[in-house]
Amino acid sequence: MAYALPNHTNTLARPILIDSVPKSGTNLFRNLVLAIPGAQHFPAQRLSFVAESDTDEQRLHVLRNQIYDLRPGKVYAGHGPFSPLAQTWLATYKLKHLFIYRDPRDVAVSVYHFIKKDKQPRHDYYKLYASRTNDYERLIAVIVRCGEGKTGHLLCPRLIPNIRLTYEYLDWLEIDHVYMIQYKDFIDDK
Repeated sequence: MAYALPNHTNTLARPILIDSVPKSGTNLFRNLVLAIPGAQHFPAQRLSFVAESDTDEQRLHVLRNQIYDLRPGKVYAGHGPFSPLAQTWLATYKLKHLFIYRDPRDVAVSVYHFIKKDKQPRHDYYKLYASRTNDYERLIAVIVRCGEGKTGHLLCPRLIPNIRLTYEYLDWLEIDHVYMIQYKDFIDDK
């Protein structure tokens, strides 16, 4: 006997922001959300650049410019460290805010493998890695900071920021209307 799926044109009542600490399962989580009937990925080319902005005002500006279609079912994904202005804006426009995070130690190892993954310099940080003499030094570079340039979240080919910055994302965990999931719970097969 065949079962027919209900005819839902859109089961999502609000637009969705999938937010995450980088290397915490953003794409996996986005693909799961996009399986919901009516979900439509709305690529925001520079949404992850919220993390590269220095001030709350700059972060809000990037966010508002990238999330401009607020119809139900629109799905955005990116990396946004906590910002009081962004939090207020998201609440005002009633975006469903989903946040996935991961143990910072696992993030460091994931960043390390992501950069080292290919033998050719496909990633901006590859040159910084090549200047290290062994894998231990490369992992330490991810943990403590490596390179020159602007500090904070601003990323550039000459700087791998300190993994401590991961904790600035975790302030989202204190906001009541943010749905949170930890990466290890998300992938747990139980």
